[in-house]
Amino acid sequence: MLSVKTNRSIEDFKSDVVGGFNLIETVTIVGCVIVYAIIMMILILYSPIPKILCAYVPFPLIVYPIAKTFFKKNGMGIKEFRAKTKAFKSGEILPYKSTENPDNYLNIAKESNSEDSFDKTLRKIKIIAAIGILVLIAAIILVVVLKFVL
Repeated sequence: MLSVKTNRSIEDFKSDVVGGFNLIETVTIVGCVIVYAIIMMILILYSPIPKILCAYVPFPLIVYPIAKTFFKKNGMGIKEFRAKTKAFKSGEILPYKSTENPDNYLNIAKESNSEDSFDKTLRKIKIIAAIGILVLIAAIILVVVLKFVL
């Protein structure tokens, strides 16, 4: 007699299509690879961008779909997680008032109102990335203009 072990918990079930990925993940991976390959080939064949840089230009177009599909934190997707994190950070902090030492309470209140170093670093990284993207776009435009002018 043939016996098949089944998992009784429905939460542990995951429908595998290819290599442990479900259908949505597989379609996302294949779609992103196709889009990446098409853009890279167009840039290599028809643009004056150096071939070494052509491999890096399509990355911004494929990062978001991959992050949207694969990012899961506490059962939330990337959009929901960012919205909840933003709402949490903008909320009012309710400090605990210690009766032991008023000086400690004032120090805690001052620290809770200031930004932590992670947020400052993240803001700097975002600014640097925005400037880098603008410089990259300007360089591409400059190369294209110089090719047609010279």
